[in-house]
Amino acid sequence: VVMSFAPAVNFVSSVKADSAEDMAAYTWAFDEGLTTMTSFDAFMFENAINREQAARFLVKGAEALGIELSSDQTCDYKDLASADQSLVEFINEGCELGLFKAQADFNPKQLMTREQAELVVARMVYGMDEVNAYAEDAGITEFAAARELLMADEIVKVEIPAQASVKRGHLLLMLYRLADADVVDPTTPTAPGYAEVS
Repeated sequence: VVMSFAPAVNFVSSVKADSAEDMAAYTWAFDEGLTTMTSFDAFMFENAINREQAARFLVKGAEALGIELSSDQTCDYKDLASADQSLVEFINEGCELGLFKAQADFNPKQLMTREQAELVVARMVYGMDEVNAYAEDAGITEFAAARELLMADEIVKVEIPAQASVKRGHLLLMLYRLADADVVDPTTPTAPGYAEVS
């Protein structure tokens, strides 16, 4: 007789979640396969996340949300030999989807900053070209454009220093909020910050 047991999931945490939303986001992430951590504690909500770990998280998040993106980028990062090889496929897929910009290096072990996380999530929601166009029309950086768009749609609710390392839980909350977001097309004249080109 062969028996298999699913891992016991302990949604109750000995570390108190900051809010019901934090716990709901973790539960959603576990159910959707973004994480295999079987408790809120093990997920390490308050810890920083590096770029290669974030790549898996973001690609799985896009899949869970049914977001279909593509780009015409040629993706050939030169530093992927230093990456966790189980995460390379997610790095390459993230680039092919247009979440990450094609460039010489991916810097897989580098901690992801808050502004990088917001930019990638904005690309997931609106598309890389649209975020670029929004930034150009408004005369601001891509990072500033991403924050403005995400705050307008309440995917980001608090301004955190751009160069701070993004917390695993904060990246999760951005993805979790997309499930119920009423996203405004940034190219429409009613979008916040829209600047019409004459």
